[in-house]
Amino acid sequence: ETLESSDINVLSVSIGDICIALMSKDRDMQMRVPEATRHFLVGSGEAESHVSAAWGDLREPASGDHLFDSGGLWQLYREGPDYTFRFTSPAYGEHPYKQARFNADFTSGEVLLHADYFDHDEPAIPLEYPLDELLTTNLLARGRGVELHAFGMRDHDGRGYLFVGHSGAGKTTSARLWEKAGVLVLSDDRIIVRYLDGKAWMYGTPWHGDAELAASARTELHHIFFLGRGTANE
Repeated sequence: ETLESSDINVLSVSIGDICIALMSKDRDMQMRVPEATRHFLVGSGEAESHVSAAWGDLREPASGDHLFDSGGLWQLYREGPDYTFRFTSPAYGEHPYKQARFNADFTSGEVLLHADYFDHDEPAIPLEYPLDELLTTNLLARGRGVELHAFGMRDHDGRGYLFVGHSGAGKTTSARLWEKAGVLVLSDDRIIVRYLDGKAWMYGTPWHGDAELAASARTELHHIFFLGRGTANE
């Protein structure tokens, strides 16, 4: 079916200089991104991954080999060369509320939202967390870079400092202290690192922690610190 351009709803998001183009040709599906991702919206252009979204019926069991259970919202399956994520939550019901199927290198995919669970008069969020992070992580894993559980900031001289730590190590505490000092906090929980043009770059992501600090910006990485939980801040 050929549709006029005005009938195609398109959103483009760039995280870590990796662009994902999300498109819906379903006339009654308007789309939006999560609040934290709004600053990562970009104009249309060349994208590393093209994803379509539509309403669907997800009552049928998953097909393919069951590869992984997150223990939370999602499970991963493989059928031939394709990967399928199935998302289930008691907040919706017994059937998956979302399914996302991608080709082997995650450059193309389709997201289906279980039609019975959603108000079609409200904008849908096909790339709602954790799907946006899962897709970005797999695109990074194709030789583009890595996502770290870390807090990152850029000082007044443009130098980037990366603070890596497990949950509870002090990333959020550090981020809040540095924010008070007037520096740019890229993220208080998730940082992307990429090696481009002979330099290591660190990027903010929308997947923030308790401090809710996230910036769509990058800076050259100068220092890496490993955080440990102590009895005082020092």
